[in-house]
Amino acid sequence: MGRIDIMASMEEEFNDWYNTCYIPGFLTIPGAIRARRYVAIDAQPKYLTVYEFETPAFRHGRLETVRDSNPWSKRVRAAMRLDEGSPAVFERIFPKL
Repeated sequence: MGRIDIMASMEEEFNDWYNTCYIPGFLTIPGAIRARRYVAIDAQPKYLTVYEFETPAFRHGRLETVRDSNPWSKRVRAAMRLDEGSPAVFERIFPKL
């Protein structure tokens, strides 16, 4: 999961980039199942993305390669603030698969 805040002046562009560049690139990586995005109603950070992988051993390095291949990523990521402990990887314990 990733917990992210973004500068207000970049928020619309951030959401466009995340939805049309970052997540589609993520979904091309073998082992990626899906990504779901949420916006906080009354909390910080404002955005949460929950990713699902086939295994906890998913290769984040491949995600960085896909993400960094688009020049838009560098501009948007400069305005982002990842929450402490983010990104984090969890393994589902209930219900069992």
